[in-house]
Amino acid sequence: MAIIRIIDEAHQVRIDVEGRLAKEQVSEVRDCWQATLNEASSSRKFTVDISELTGYDLSGLTLLRDMYRHGTYLAARNARALVFLDEISSDRPAGLNLVHEGVKRPNGKIGPKKAKVVSITRAAAAGLLDRGRPTNGAAGRHPGSLAG
Repeated sequence: MAIIRIIDEAHQVRIDVEGRLAKEQVSEVRDCWQATLNEASSSRKFTVDISELTGYDLSGLTLLRDMYRHGTYLAARNARALVFLDEISSDRPAGLNLVHEGVKRPNGKIGPKKAKVVSITRAAAAGLLDRGRPTNGAAGRHPGSLAG
């Protein structure tokens, strides 16, 4: 379940989404977005902050993609949100999720539903890759890092 915070200011409308965007929350976010679009003075900036988003169902992904394609700003302040932003802004089919929910196996252990292929860029953004030791002798500098 998601917590939706709507901040309605003179120059912008911002929606902060915390948790999983699904079902009823999708309708609430869509209604707010549509109301803002229908205003006579639609010069206000519309932003959705997905920094605390933990996931979404197909209707949540579809809404976020529609909003993004229509010009809504998406704020992403951490690696997980950047992975979601990549999924939202791409034309890849829905279903390639980086965050998996566990299922109970026949042996009683909890594990991922199934392994999925994740691109190196997306895995690196999520902090899932072990970059190993520095190869250039500079302490703290790893291959592929942005540090100069």
